[in-house]
Amino acid sequence: KLATPRTLPVLHHGPVRGGRPPTFSWVGVALTSQGPKIPRTSVLTLTPQPQDHGTNLTCRVTLPGPGVSAERTIQLNVSYAPQNLTISVFWKEGPGPETLGNGSSLPVQEGQSLRLVCVANSNPPAMLSWTRGSLRLSSSSPSNPGVLELPRVELGHHGKYVCRAQHLLGSLQASLSLFVTSAPQNLTVHAFRGNSTVPEVLGNTTSLRVQEGQSLRLVCDTDGNYSARVSPAPAPTSLGSSGAPGL
Repeated sequence: KLATPRTLPVLHHGPVRGGRPPTFSWVGVALTSQGPKIPRTSVLTLTPQPQDHGTNLTCRVTLPGPGVSAERTIQLNVSYAPQNLTISVFWKEGPGPETLGNGSSLPVQEGQSLRLVCVANSNPPAMLSWTRGSLRLSSSSPSNPGVLELPRVELGHHGKYVCRAQHLLGSLQASLSLFVTSAPQNLTVHAFRGNSTVPEVLGNTTSLRVQEGQSLRLVCDTDGNYSARVSPAPAPTSLGSSGAPGL
């Protein structure tokens, strides 16, 4: 287990030439400290770290005289809780994957296709799961529950997505907020003459007859879940625009 000191004693059984003890040596990246020297015994104390997982430790015994030696190698299997939980987004069309920070906001156009991939570094592998609010989401790949596919994003997909990594030694989670935008729809123009509160609905390319000196207010409206700027198209005659965009 991670950060738990372990003592590895090695004993040599066999004849000693000339009464001289054998020489012990240790080889490995996880070496911390060696214990007291005891005849025919070498003790190594180490505190395993995640980066030590899968590395080898070798004890070599060299006998005096002609230099006869023997060695034994073990591989460390270090258990540790999830670390470095990351969420990456893959777009169907676009550059490579984009790694998102915890709590990031991700704007997505309605109808786009994307894939969210959650990865945690742990041993043994943590159990990954996705939720949106209180809803538990099913992964598109049972063999890899950290993958969440959204083949066609809809307005209902808007919300906070949380990836959880559950492990016997601890748990970790990361989140992102998906903000779904939609293209402008039902663009309409309303004309208010003078002090009238009853608008005239103008169709596209409608010709509007206006008397010189008459007061006129034009309102441009559109539907859609997006942040857009409405501005008048260029025209031969400039009409003064005041107030909010679209007025």
